[in-house]
Amino acid sequence: MSAQEDFEHIRRQFVDPIQHDYEVIRPIVLFAETAAERSRQTGVERTVVGDKARRFVLEGMLGLSDGRAEAAGRKGQSYPTAIAEYIVYVKQLYPPIHLREIARILQRNFGYKTNHHTLKRFLEPYDTPIQLELDLTTFAAFADAYQARWTVVRMA
Repeated sequence: MSAQEDFEHIRRQFVDPIQHDYEVIRPIVLFAETAAERSRQTGVERTVVGDKARRFVLEGMLGLSDGRAEAAGRKGQSYPTAIAEYIVYVKQLYPPIHLREIARILQRNFGYKTNHHTLKRFLEPYDTPIQLELDLTTFAAFADAYQARWTVVRMA
């Protein structure tokens, strides 16, 4: 059985991603196999294999753990009170608004830079608001076309 078939057979039995990573680098660390050869056998990028082997040699098994898991438990960003209230107000005013649009509004009105991922985490605990009735005059309700265009320009 070739090394590639052997790895595919073993891969089905992995329970943990660290176990997978160790099996990828094991021949490199124990038998001085090259990263390029192991990359061909496992289908993992050569640079990734080399990096995993290097971290294993320097840090041991803890070097194989995914560093992103540490950041997964971080607290959500807290906004200043005025901005937090404005975010909730905008979402209540128009629930279908996209989070990227809210981020652009905050950047323009307050100079506060954020992104849609942070806004999504911030708005999760809030209930989905009900659309408020907006008493807006429609474009067709104007008799004068100039007045209608001027109203649209002012609202923009």
